[in-house]
Parts: sequence; C-alpha cells; structure tokens
Amino acid sequence: MTLVAYNILATIKAALRVVHGTDKVENEVSLYHVTGEIRRTYAGMMVAIRPREWACFQSMTAVELAEALRELAAHVDLKRYKKAPTKDKENQRPPRQYNPQHPHVSTAKLLAMQQKR
Repeated sequence: MTLVAYNILATIKAALRVVHGTDKVENEVSLYHVTGEIRRTYAGMMVAIRPREWACFQSMTAVELAEALRELAAHVDLKRYKKAPTKDKENQRPPRQYNPQHPHVSTAKLLAMQQKR
C-alpha cells in the first residue's frame, strides 16, 4: 500500500513539474500540504463523483492519461501548497558547553540517590 501511495504522489509531482517547472515544484511545493489536501478531499470526491465519471480513466492509454494529468496540473494553484520558510541557521543558539561547576546529572542518578536515602 505504501508503494502504491508513493507512486501516486510521484505521479502528481511529475505532472506538476512538467507544467510549473522542476525548480518551482521542488523548492516551493510542500508534499505535506499536498498529501493533506488529498486526505481531506478523497472521501468527499468518492461521494460527490459517481463511479461512472471515473470510468474514462480506465480506458485511457498512458499518453492520454499523461495529457489529462498535465491539463489538471495546469489548474493547480501552487500557492496553496507552499513550503514553510526555513529558519536561518546562522542565528541559532550555539550548543551548550560543559561546565564543571554545574555538571549535568541524569534523572536516573537523581532517583537512585533518593532511593538510597
């Protein structure tokens, strides 16, 4: 099941890359948001769209399906699936240094010391 889901996601990304450009999709589109959209709308689509409406996809050749996916991808508003900005790594707090005046004591040692009392 995971392999099928991955292949579907890879197909969606490929269609988006063909229409909107590889750099834009790879750098700006969040797969988290895309998969969330699929998860939220799938059940509603299965209710609202009758099975006979999906039948056209069964008889399509690979070329026809690719063209249909490109046409659908052209209507996707990529702004809805924008990646979150990454934090500047230069402004992050430096790692803590060992201070012999205030050594770290594990919780396990503290509990063991309390049990001995």
